Order: sequence, then C-alpha cells, then structure tokens
Amino acid sequence: VGAAAWLGTRAALRPVDRMRAAAAALPPGERLPVPVAHDELRALTEELNRLLARRDEAAARLERFTGDAAHELRSPVAAIRAQAEVAALHPDPQMAEEALRAVAAEAVRLSSLLDDLLALARADAGQRPPAVAVDLVAAAAAALARAELATPPSERPVVELVAPTPAAVAATPSEVALVLDNLIDNGRRYARSVVRVVVLPAGRWVRLLV
Repeated sequence: VGAAAWLGTRAALRPVDRMRAAAAALPPGERLPVPVAHDELRALTEELNRLLARRDEAAARLERFTGDAAHELRSPVAAIRAQAEVAALHPDPQMAEEALRAVAAEAVRLSSLLDDLLALARADAGQRPPAVAVDLVAAAAAALARAELATPPSERPVVELVAPTPAAVAATPSEVALVLDNLIDNGRRYARSVVRVVVLPAGRWVRLLV
C-alpha cells in the first residue's frame, strides 16, 4: 500500500514538476500555456503566470528607473564639473567664491533630483503623490536658470521665456521640473541660436511650447 501510494503521488506530481521546469526556463515576457481542464493544475498555472507578469513589471520599472537616473543626473553633474573647472583655471578669490556657490546650489539640486527620482519610481509602481497647484511660469524660469548653470557660456544659445499671464496647473512639482528640464535640455542641445519657452493659458488647460 505504501509503495502504491508513493507511485500514485509521484504520478500526480509529475505535471507540477514539468510546470516548475518550464517556468524556470521561460524568458522575460513569455507565459506558461494554460491547461484546458478547469482543475487545480489550471489554477496553479494561472497563478504562476500572474507571478511572472509581476516579475516582468518589476524588472521593467527597474530598467526605466536606471535610465531616468542616468539621464537626469547628467545635467547637475556636468554643471558641478564645469564650475569646478572654472574655479581651478581662475584662482581669483571672487570667482572661486561664485563657483563654490554654484557648486553648492547644484549639489542641493542633485539631492532634490534624487528625491524626485525616487518619488517617480514610487509613482511608477502606483503610489502617486497628490496633485497641487504649480506656478508653471515660475517653474519654467527656474528650469531655464538651471540650464544656464549646466552649460558653458560659449555653448549657450539665447533663451527666452514668453509668459503673458500667470498660469497654474494641478500637478506634482517634481514631475513638472523633470519635464521642463528634459524639454529645455533637448532644445538647448539642438538649437542653433534661440530657445524660446512659451506658457499660454488656454481655457482649463495650459500650453507649454519649447
């Protein structure tokens, strides 16, 4: 009886072993085939597929966060490096003091940017912060000032901010700052002479043109 029970148990668990081996060999994005019969094996397969989907989503979020961090941290790090090089080339105390103030400001921005990236990672996982009123004109002016610090004077195109009236939007300040930084950075990278940022209220919406 014991031998028969052992053999019966082994035979019953053989499909589970095959499913375990197939799940371990699945590449990202692939799922286990769902059995036709509505039994415990089908329920186990569906649960494993849900686990695989959550694994792929977590891996995709990590990849996006890594790419965002590499892109967003490039600007303040470049600004700190540029200011440090200016201070090293010009030992004038007044200029060195200005460079140190700029480095300190960029260090504060770098710390804030790290906090923003972590907030975006949490938002990507479904934990979004509440929206608040954000002054888009002031946010655009601050983003232009940050871009000025991050670019050497010889490589700076002319920048213009056109905002005929105040404009506020319901958003997350960190996300607005990241969007503005990316748009202005792309504009400065490809513009030949002028980068113009326009903030135009349009009814219940606000148009931001770069």
